[in-house]
Amino acid sequence: ILPVSKVVVETAEFDLQLLKAIADGKPVPQGEDYQQGEMYGHYNVRQYVLWRDGYTCKCCGAHTTKKKEVRLHVHHLESRKVGGDAPDNQVTLCESCHEKLHKGLIAEKDFKKRKRKSTRDATFMGIMRKTLMQRLCSELPIPVIETRGYITKATREKLLVLPKSHTNDALAIAQGKQGFNVGYLPGIVQIDKICTIRPVRHHNRQLHKATILKGGIRKSNQTEKYVFGYCLFDKVQFNGQDCFIWGRRTTGIFTIKTINGKMIKDGISFKKLKPVEKSTGYLIA
Repeated sequence: ILPVSKVVVETAEFDLQLLKAIADGKPVPQGEDYQQGEMYGHYNVRQYVLWRDGYTCKCCGAHTTKKKEVRLHVHHLESRKVGGDAPDNQVTLCESCHEKLHKGLIAEKDFKKRKRKSTRDATFMGIMRKTLMQRLCSELPIPVIETRGYITKATREKLLVLPKSHTNDALAIAQGKQGFNVGYLPGIVQIDKICTIRPVRHHNRQLHKATILKGGIRKSNQTEKYVFGYCLFDKVQFNGQDCFIWGRRTTGIFTIKTINGKMIKDGISFKKLKPVEKSTGYLIA
């Protein structure tokens, strides 16, 4: 009915130093600040972390003295796979505390908590944006155009005359210079409802409960597909509001939530629900 004739993708580079400065409550970097980051003057991340922590174990306070030499390790607060090798994801521990920590002999303390949110996602998008464009161009049979944030902003403010929002930015990307290239188009009516599509599962991947009952019986971890005619994630109405079935009991008592997971009612009889649409693997609202 409405075929997609062109794909317009806005790509951008994340200013990681700016993001880190804002997260730490520090002044916004200017000019030469970008050439003198937090590890400026240090050989590598390990040397910087040891220097930052004062060459002292953050657990027991041990450090090298004239009488005793202490071997120091650099420990990842989150695994490399999850948190990466950023300095804020590493902490200095002595060899003894590091060994005890991995053996579970040391209780969770403040030093195990990461102080700043990881910027791994921003780094990943910065690396992958060119690959994304190349794959879109090679795999789609329609034109794929790249645009920039300043073009989107100018289109939204000067041509569409709309306030800043995710949906208005998406409209500006489609109607901008690289999209349909519209002229001056003010007076667009703003709506308070956004069409949302969310993929969901249909069953638990685990077939049986982990606990084995008497007689070697393993209880099923998957419920019946239909309980009183209702399937998991069916769209229903309750008091005139659209919601979805997120949990079911064989007694006919269900849990209903919105598409974003907001609880509407935990423990409602199926008799008080009005069916709207059967589950298809996607929630649409």
